[in-house]
Amino acid sequence: MKLRMPILFSAVAALVTGVAFYATPGAGAQGRAFVPYTLPKGEEPQPAPVAAPLGEIRPHAELLPADLNLGSAREVNEEDGGESLEYEIHWNGVPAGRTIMKVKKRENPGGKSAPEYWEVRMDTRSTRLVANFYPVKDKAISTIDVKGGFSRYYYANLREGTYKGEERIRMDYTAARMEALYERTRIDDSISGLTVPLSGKVLDPLSAIYYLRAIDLGANLKLREDLASAAAAGRLSRPELDRKLKEARIVLPICADRRVWDTEIVPVAREHLDVKGVGRRQACILIALKCGFNGLFQRRGDVRIWVHEAARIPVKMEVEIPIGACEVVLDRFDRAPFGK
Repeated sequence: MKLRMPILFSAVAALVTGVAFYATPGAGAQGRAFVPYTLPKGEEPQPAPVAAPLGEIRPHAELLPADLNLGSAREVNEEDGGESLEYEIHWNGVPAGRTIMKVKKRENPGGKSAPEYWEVRMDTRSTRLVANFYPVKDKAISTIDVKGGFSRYYYANLREGTYKGEERIRMDYTAARMEALYERTRIDDSISGLTVPLSGKVLDPLSAIYYLRAIDLGANLKLREDLASAAAAGRLSRPELDRKLKEARIVLPICADRRVWDTEIVPVAREHLDVKGVGRRQACILIALKCGFNGLFQRRGDVRIWVHEAARIPVKMEVEIPIGACEVVLDRFDRAPFGK
């Protein structure tokens, strides 16, 4: 069991934090590495930047500015904090852990003229039973631009069994640089890092989940259904259908795993689910994520996510892994925009 549990929790972390968004292998911008060095205790890493020649930049998908509706600054900065989403994790139907995603604060430390950002955090813990033989204590932090919805910084700290790991991604969108500094702490406390050239704004694994609120999945699903009906009725040729479906694609640039991945989200169907704390038969859009990368876990088929159509919040996520079915279900929430 100890050999299998890392697969389970890596899969869960991938689902909840959006790591499963890394689709389309080979797409995006590759970075260039710098030599690892030892990080002095208590100091932030300050590696020398490595500039990538313009010829190495592979343009990635454009990310449109978005207002993500994460609450007012006053609400978020209250003692109780802002929006909170709590998910229960099941493996083959057995409770295995919980994940909490919370909007922690809204700040503009640079003053009134500086950009504001949201800080959101994800924490995952194993259940007491599972922790007896495989404790899990993971966290991820993302800072999201208030006006644009894009990522400015990402940090992940994983503690799973005997494994410990950290990674940071700092985005620099100044015209002179346009790059992301990707860093990973090794077991010997050295830093492995590289710079990833950017052709525009990007998301990180955690902010990608929140960016779903900027996408009208219902409208995209209807467009796909209308195109399919027109093709079936002979009003649209196959080449025309393929062209229009290509134009209708939802593609997000996700900076992770040493590059920017152009990631397609495919609305599949509208289904009605009972959502705890919201009501019965809530309209949800089932989306499929084309996860073709080899990384955190071995899976069978696409990752499936049910997104509440009105609130645009994931309420259920599923993936089939070699050791069985893994399911993540919304269990509790506070100050989330359901019904708005």
